Amino acid sequence: MEKVFTSSAIFILEENPQNNLQSQLSSSLGSFSGLIGVPIIQSDVDQLIERITERNFILELDKELGFRHDRYFNNYNESLSDPDWKIFLKSLLNWNTIPIDPARKIDWSVVNGFHKNVKITQTEAGAIKVSVKHIDPEKAAEIANHIATKTMLLVKKKMWRHLTRS
Repeated sequence: MEKVFTSSAIFILEENPQNNLQSQLSSSLGSFSGLIGVPIIQSDVDQLIERITERNFILELDKELGFRHDRYFNNYNESLSDPDWKIFLKSLLNWNTIPIDPARKIDWSVVNGFHKNVKITQTEAGAIKVSVKHIDPEKAAEIANHIATKTMLLVKKKMWRHLTRS
């Protein structure tokens, strides 16, 4: 069995100065903050984590980091086929399967590999922690740092849009 390494990148999201009062109110008022129209900061972090772990973001990372060429993140093997017993059983049941595009199968494999090997959580102090498992410790660190950097850029872009709208 191969040794697996875990690398983590931890970062704190910069807070928008305009939202400082809102975040203070939100933390002081807790669940009542939603009743008076003050957004709860926790939901923003949850939404960000959801965005980072969704399929389109993962496939963007694949283009940048080449997950589809990494056997640890993509275990799809095009040369494998169904076992003979399964083919025989399907023919008995007259079960015709629609062939699936191999590129789509690779995408599924990459997304599943990401969900299996990358964990994104919020620390008790409110920072975001990206942990990546890989058999190559340098590759694990590269992936964790890339995800952290891309996430911070995503947040800055979102804040910039918010500031230009007001």
